[in-house]
Amino acid sequence: MGAPPRALVEEASRRKMFFDSAGAPRIVANSRGKKRRPGAKDMASALRCKDPAFVSFLESCLRWDKRDRLTPEQARILPCPSSYRCSPLKQQQQPPPSPLRQHRLVSG
Repeated sequence: MGAPPRALVEEASRRKMFFDSAGAPRIVANSRGKKRRPGAKDMASALRCKDPAFVSFLESCLRWDKRDRLTPEQARILPCPSSYRCSPLKQQQQPPPSPLRQHRLVSG
């Protein structure tokens, strides 16, 4: 996606917090000291997805200019995103419920 267009930045009320006087994004380190730059990774790499149709669909939904962005009506006629194949996210396992909680649910 990269940085937003300058015209969009100039309209933003909080632009000074996120952009310098030239309109360039302020690069700030996160809590681990990692600095992330806009446009450093392409969408497919960020998503770990090799399906060009799905990446194209997301890029169309996330365009900065709303006139270029995919509308809900346009998206509805496209193939369902669930048919796209990307590497699955790791599922977080929830611990089994405690016996005390199970007892309360059954008796209460």
